[in-house]
Amino acid sequence: MKKLLVLLSVLSPLVSLPQGSGNIDNMQVIVTFSAVPTSFSVHKAPLRYNKDFSFNYQEDDDQKDIYTHGFKFLNGGIVEGVPYPGLSFTDGCGNDIKFKMSSSTSSFSWKYMTDLHDPNGPYADLCTTWPEIHEMYSFGWGITNHGLTSDTGYYDYSIARNHSNIKRMTQQATAGGIDMQVCVNVNGDTNYNLPAFQQGYLVCYIQGAPFGNPSFDVTSNWNPNNMIMGRTNIGSNQINLSSIVDAMADASINGAHHWGVVFTHSLTNGNYGYDFPTFRTHMNYIENKYGKTGSDNIWMTTEEEVLDYLLVNKHLNVNTELIEKQLKITFSGNIPTNYRFYSTSLMLESDANIESIFITNTNYYSFNGIGTTESLINLSWDGKVLIPPEQTAEIWVSKTESTHSQNDANVAVDYVMIVPQGPDQDSFRSRLCAIQQITLPEYFCAIGIESIDHSEFSIYPNPANIELTIEFTGKTRNEKIIEVYDLTGKLLLKKVSKDDVFILHIDGYPSGNYLLKIHTGKSSYTRIFCKTD
Repeated sequence: MKKLLVLLSVLSPLVSLPQGSGNIDNMQVIVTFSAVPTSFSVHKAPLRYNKDFSFNYQEDDDQKDIYTHGFKFLNGGIVEGVPYPGLSFTDGCGNDIKFKMSSSTSSFSWKYMTDLHDPNGPYADLCTTWPEIHEMYSFGWGITNHGLTSDTGYYDYSIARNHSNIKRMTQQATAGGIDMQVCVNVNGDTNYNLPAFQQGYLVCYIQGAPFGNPSFDVTSNWNPNNMIMGRTNIGSNQINLSSIVDAMADASINGAHHWGVVFTHSLTNGNYGYDFPTFRTHMNYIENKYGKTGSDNIWMTTEEEVLDYLLVNKHLNVNTELIEKQLKITFSGNIPTNYRFYSTSLMLESDANIESIFITNTNYYSFNGIGTTESLINLSWDGKVLIPPEQTAEIWVSKTESTHSQNDANVAVDYVMIVPQGPDQDSFRSRLCAIQQITLPEYFCAIGIESIDHSEFSIYPNPANIELTIEFTGKTRNEKIIEVYDLTGKLLLKKVSKDDVFILHIDGYPSGNYLLKIHTGKSSYTRIFCKTD
């Protein structure tokens, strides 16, 4: 197999950085004072919630314990039979926010074509499953691109295919699926940098890279483009995480605000990271000293959330207009619309007491300072613009038509299957199936072939929630072999029946599209059905 050329920016669906208002045109803050102020100021906090410093914790290689131990301990849950309430800092306005981590994720093994996250697969006890990834992501945890396993030398394909496959498999986690922005270079290989940046990634993390190692001051003069950041390896129980975080806090004085990242390969094995008691001890120390129960000056979140905050605020303009006792704060700026997090924290100071604060057109807000001359105002909004799946599928199908590359075809299949079922998807599949010298999944070219005689049977209702009825109109006495596949081609069910009406129980299936194959004597039929919640 030949090595892929680096994806060109004009072809990659990931390099487009659309600019726009970011849904801030109508967002405003109205502050009413008890008297007309003679002076006031409003400025953006260097870090969200006006925290002194930010600390991020990554775990590589899809280890199961980031869910069973990291997520359940930090977010709150049961670990090894013991319930934990979770660890928190506050938003500075009385609301608790849980500590978060990130999982550096590979979707499957390229060499063995094995889904690492299949809940019923061979790695379900070793790696996070897709439902677990969905759950962590829904609570704001990070999912970062760690390439495909066994992919030495195919850097561009590794980034592109891991992205497309994770996006395809996480349609239930978020609208459009997870769009990763953070690359964690496999084995610290710097050859991932160029393909990642060409495909639109914001940052690559490499152990030992000088920038951001072990932390850097976000108020300093730093280049936000194509960032290559270092991270500290928590490789054994002997590494003192508490001291690393202490150093970040100690450096965040006199107007400095530090941001640093550590990573590990385990939260349960002291030879590759921490065992759980050691992890728990260090994290409890951090919360007790810097979290809600301590000085409450830490922003313990994901690197994606920190970077998005910093980049958004570089583009965000804060406009003020004082009319008598009322201060109107509005926003403008040319803000990229492909980030996950859109937020700002404002520091308001005046020489008059604040009587009220009224905020409109945000997803979340909080504030303090009523009755005083100062206020912290936290805002977040939905600034992301989803790229239509048809647009991304067109890019990759066209690219495959030009290159006849198997790797391009694999990526194209992922994006085509994200397109809603219908004429557009059928057209993309037909174009791919007409390309020579590539191999496509068996189901991919079988579905949507209009010459199939669907009068032999009907399926209803479709979409379905609990049961799918298959009714054979030919009234044949032949045995019918009924098979159900997911859209990765994995066989989920196989039944043999002579009945003319067959009830398929699907209430245990996750919502999504499935492939139904029916064999009756010498004939075979293929249909898609949709399972809904």
